[in-house]
Amino acid sequence: MLRLKPSIGTLILLFLAVASRVHATIDEKRQFQLDSISTNIPKESKQNLDQVHAFLHKNGRNDEERVWLFFGYMGIHFKYDFKRKTDKDAPVFSPEYTAQRRSGVCRDYSKVFLVLCQKSNIPCLEVSGKVTLPMWEVIGKWLHGESNAFNHVWNVVKINDTWM
Repeated sequence: MLRLKPSIGTLILLFLAVASRVHATIDEKRQFQLDSISTNIPKESKQNLDQVHAFLHKNGRNDEERVWLFFGYMGIHFKYDFKRKTDKDAPVFSPEYTAQRRSGVCRDYSKVFLVLCQKSNIPCLEVSGKVTLPMWEVIGKWLHGESNAFNHVWNVVKINDTWM
């Protein structure tokens, strides 16, 4: 059974591992170039989702490269908001607001990624469910009488006729 820690880093690593095995059409040199592009988004554009999309879309040669760039943008420029993760009354943010904050939880990341894909006409869906937490979090939730399953949101994207 695969157990995922609900963080963007884990999701990016999982995506990259799957993408490198299933769709190895981006060679290592181009991957490095794409990572550099994601890292070097113009400073004045980093918090504007439309500008970020335009920059990344223009620099990707195809859908696979654009998906790589979108994940890179979020992985490099966003940080996980651990306070919101535990706040049961945390508001739902718009993708634009999340991009301005460059911080969020899984549902925020998922919405941003979905919007970026939609703007590029890349088929993308949000998926929600529960994931198993690490043992130390299960114990903490048990001590507080809470469920040990964690609600989680992620994306699936269609690249080259394959959903990933």
